[in-house]
Amino acid sequence: MTSDDEPLAERLDQQTLSSAAHVDGNLVQAGSIMGGVHLHRTPADQASPVPRQLPPPSLHFVARVDEIRQLSALATRSSASAPVLVVISGPGGVGKTTLALNALHPLTNAFKDGHLYADLRPSGTEANVEAGEVLGQFLRALGVPPEKIPIGLAEQQALFRTITAQRSSLLLIDNATSAAQVYPLLPAGSSMTVVTSRQRLGALVAAGGHLVNLSPLGQSESLELLERTIGADRVAREPHAAAELAVLCHGMPIALCGAAARLGSRPERSLAREVAELRDEHRRLSVLSIDETLSVQASFDLSYRELPPQSRRLYRLLSLHPGLNFSLAVAQSAAGLSKHTTEYLTTSLVDSSLLEETGDDRFRFNDLIRIHARECCRRHSRKSDQVAARGRIVEWYVNTTRNADRVLTPYRTPPEYLNQHGPSAPPEFPDRAAALRWLDEERANLMAVTRSAHSNGMAEATWHLCDAQWSLFLYRRHYRDRLEIDEIGVASARSWGNRAAEADMLKRQGRLLGMMGKLTQAVECLTEAATINRSISNRRGEADSIADLARVHLDHGDAAAAIRHLDIALRMHRQRGDDRDVALTLVAAGLARLDAGDVKNALSELKEAHRMLGEHVDGDPYNFARASIALGKVNVRLGEHGSALHNLQEGLALMERFGSEYHLAEVWALLGQLAEASKEDHQATEHYNRALRIYVALDASEAREIESRIQRLNASRGLP
Repeated sequence: MTSDDEPLAERLDQQTLSSAAHVDGNLVQAGSIMGGVHLHRTPADQASPVPRQLPPPSLHFVARVDEIRQLSALATRSSASAPVLVVISGPGGVGKTTLALNALHPLTNAFKDGHLYADLRPSGTEANVEAGEVLGQFLRALGVPPEKIPIGLAEQQALFRTITAQRSSLLLIDNATSAAQVYPLLPAGSSMTVVTSRQRLGALVAAGGHLVNLSPLGQSESLELLERTIGADRVAREPHAAAELAVLCHGMPIALCGAAARLGSRPERSLAREVAELRDEHRRLSVLSIDETLSVQASFDLSYRELPPQSRRLYRLLSLHPGLNFSLAVAQSAAGLSKHTTEYLTTSLVDSSLLEETGDDRFRFNDLIRIHARECCRRHSRKSDQVAARGRIVEWYVNTTRNADRVLTPYRTPPEYLNQHGPSAPPEFPDRAAALRWLDEERANLMAVTRSAHSNGMAEATWHLCDAQWSLFLYRRHYRDRLEIDEIGVASARSWGNRAAEADMLKRQGRLLGMMGKLTQAVECLTEAATINRSISNRRGEADSIADLARVHLDHGDAAAAIRHLDIALRMHRQRGDDRDVALTLVAAGLARLDAGDVKNALSELKEAHRMLGEHVDGDPYNFARASIALGKVNVRLGEHGSALHNLQEGLALMERFGSEYHLAEVWALLGQLAEASKEDHQATEHYNRALRIYVALDASEAREIESRIQRLNASRGLP
């Protein structure tokens, strides 16, 4: 730095020297000239070189058609107007750099002044490359002599923008971790800058950048990548193993290429053998990690280490959720945090591409990332923290499912469940539609959480979760799911040591087995339920078990045995004085007498049931609808078409509200019988077809009878 008493001319000379790098063309600086002036051209005075720094594209690139089209359109825009900035975001190993290189190479001719490349975190390093170092590289590539590159970052940035202002340049900035890293590297002029990052770099997007969020490859695209890397013939020889290999790699190109590298080095190794090794989740990441340049484990480890401590903890604990996706409320419960903090932390995981946002406040892991999160949880979370988090997740589902069940079946009085792992803040449901919608949306999670709770020895919570799903199966059937839940419910009740809970779940299981045609097993379950209830003096449970035995006999054509059991159950319920239980038993008894041909007594019992349930229709509209349909069925048999139509329309309106497919099919079938009896064959066929579609979808045995009725009607009309 010059001193204050330095001559002004000398200070101006120094300033001129320091700004020489900003001047194009020849420069002459002199205090006094004696004799001639001779200009000699140096390499720095010659035309600046055109940098060509992009690494070569991948030979095994597949898919990404929409993303390439988008980048191509943006390149056209940049060559015509202002600079364009693109952020390609996605989890480590998803193929961000590969996409960028394969998309940008065909566009390089549109940028006449060349292309620059910088990797802000080279493979195998932990520290980021400083912006000043990158700018120095860029400036040297653009022809600035090393000795004329400013020392300060701000001056380097100004010089870089000055040089690029009149240029058409393409930049690829790889592996950025923050917007602050990128800002100093942005050029001026008709340029295009593409940034790849595991972070979404929202600040760049907010400033006008275009976000391209990269997802894993689909199944067909994964198979195409395998074909390109190990050969189409090898994939064709073992198509099923290749398909499973693609699934186990979960669409992550780094994983697919890791598997391909292993197979490529062992040409005699079968794909089936590779698949067998990858099935073990505990070894999958290590098997798919070849070295630091092609390592799934290292890629995910790097993303994990970049997280702040609270985000790491949430990442680990969320891996304990057994379902494919989860809500923000579940995440909050798992971590035991406030809603605001959980929102902030889940956003950080989404921005880091470790968590995918699937909708408003809903998230999921890529399966490979989930495996990594579970390994981190196993290594870095205390066992007590894991147990508590798993317990909070299960209890959140117990309490939320209970809330839904309470809205849908308010007449049920299940035993209370007391949380053992703290409050879970379950949502409330304003009406039946909202409660049933939540059960539908969470059905897969409910199955997964129930299995997980059972396998982790949470017997009491498991039973309550099984019991709370009753309304889902009541309205939606789902026989296979229900059978598994009932089996788990029986086992968990026995582990818990609660005889009443065991009897209740045996009763449910027996009822379902009877509906599925497994008479012997159904009778065994229901008889055991009745015996247990008798031993603990549970008269209501005993009567219900006997009534369910009657239903099983009725479903298998033994109306006489059904009536005997129902008379016993009805007498027990009348003695107890519970009108609702009496009414439900009357519905079953009326249908049994109808099957036995005792239409008069059937009508009497069903009218009584309809009246009793109608007095409490607000509390139990579902069973009131059942009584209406049953009464309509009797009136169809009696030929009372007006009464039958009224009853069936009443039941239809309610069942449509509940979305109870099985009962809707039953109503359409009965309406078909009414129309057929009135010689309205076309209308009857329409009603039967509506019933048939539902029965077929439910795989219900009633479909065969409906098909026969349709065929008979078609034959009578001369139709095929």
